[in-house]
Amino acid sequence: MDIGARLREAREQKSLSLEQVQESTKIQKRYLAAIEENKFSLLPGKFYAKAFIKEYANAVGLDPQELLEAFQGLPAEQEKQKEETEYTQIKQPVRDRSSRNTGSLLPKITVFLLIIAIIVLAVVFYNKTATNSSDPVKNEDGNEIIRTPEDEKTDEEVAKQKREKAAAQKQEEKQAEKENKDKKENKDKKDEKQKAEATDKVSIAVAEAGTGNSPESKVDVKTDSDTVKVTLKPTGKGDSWLDATSGNESKFSGTFSKGQSPVELKLKQGEEVYLVIGNAPAVDISVNGKKMDYPVNQDEKVFQKIHLNLKGSKD
Repeated sequence: MDIGARLREAREQKSLSLEQVQESTKIQKRYLAAIEENKFSLLPGKFYAKAFIKEYANAVGLDPQELLEAFQGLPAEQEKQKEETEYTQIKQPVRDRSSRNTGSLLPKITVFLLIIAIIVLAVVFYNKTATNSSDPVKNEDGNEIIRTPEDEKTDEEVAKQKREKAAAQKQEEKQAEKENKDKKENKDKKDEKQKAEATDKVSIAVAEAGTGNSPESKVDVKTDSDTVKVTLKPTGKGDSWLDATSGNESKFSGTFSKGQSPVELKLKQGEEVYLVIGNAPAVDISVNGKKMDYPVNQDEKVFQKIHLNLKGSKD
């Protein structure tokens, strides 16, 4: 009997539904169904496949080690199927994109030629205007108007006024830029001060440290702030499966990778957050800007479950 059939049979003997197994293991129902159907390529990866099979086996009373030994020969074929599927999905869009690029080249050439034509016309018009302006100025009788030194002096004064106006405008722009810079620096300092004050008022204490291969711990978080922000940030030390739940609402569920934006959970006092972390060294946890240490050494137990109880400082 294969792995999936043994797990399904054990679950049915205990009269458990997939929803009930999901509640006890915190593994999503779709992954449980994939394991029962031996579709291991649908799981996030080999590491998580082993972890999910172990959790499932414990939940239905089977020997995890026996199932994991049976699983050792499967991943290579499953990964091969997954790679072939991903290659097929990627190959078609590449051909489509190449066709679109070829089809869109002609309009770009047309626009480029139109811009060149406009520039040429502008240069011709400018040259013609400059030539006309250099011709002698004549009055209504057709006689040339002779410019006097007085006229030249007036032009110089006008030019001087323009230079002074430009200099004054430039000075005003520099002053405005300096004022904006000072405002930004003051705001940044104020934000840093508020952040530091909020961090100082956060108290994080381990209420119960978990044990075993998949430790489940409880951590009490106390703060004066009515709102609490829990931030989960990738460290760059590999990928990790991450599941964050508050009450009955899933806040995040999926693979957490290097370069991915941090996950911010905006919560209130009295709420509880339940975290399932597949690779603890790859995920940093902070509360209102204060970094939280893992209840169990993250280098020794990479797979951890953590209950965060958010309380007021007087609770």
